[in-house]
Amino acid sequence: DEGENLQYIRFWGQNRNRITVQLVDGAFGATQKPVFSFVKGILNSLETKNSMRGITVNTGRNNSGATAINLAGANGNYLTQVNVVSGDGQGKAGFRINGVSQFLITDVTVDGFDVAFSSDYVRATHTVLEHVTVKNQNTAGITVGQSAHTIRDLLSDNGVPAIKMTDGGAFISIHNSNL
Repeated sequence: DEGENLQYIRFWGQNRNRITVQLVDGAFGATQKPVFSFVKGILNSLETKNSMRGITVNTGRNNSGATAINLAGANGNYLTQVNVVSGDGQGKAGFRINGVSQFLITDVTVDGFDVAFSSDYVRATHTVLEHVTVKNQNTAGITVGQSAHTIRDLLSDNGVPAIKMTDGGAFISIHNSNL
């Protein structure tokens, strides 16, 4: 299946400081699930034009398996003015970038989780991160496997590596960043 026909999905709030979607404490526990997802499985290679803006996503406490946002979709996708927070610092990832994905992610802060951005899936992924802050991660700020990222103005406030390349197929271009 080349796609799941999940196109034109919009999660739009007025202001990330006033609009918060919060997972109930202990709702997921250790079960690995996303709070928001732009894909049913792992592949959505259609031109999707999906977006999220003006929202804070909080995965609550005692949800160690939670991923805040699961991204997938080709062409025309963006996230802006989004905060992603783990209530207790735990959780799998702030963002998991799946399948064939091209996203512009700008003006985003991720606080907590094992990894802020995890993109270990496929070579056809190229994500642009701009004006992004990652802090208080447990493993790494960003992990990159068989995918590519262009990053500008990344601020990493961590005691772990800002970026960890996990595969020989990884490619990263970093500009004007504080690691």
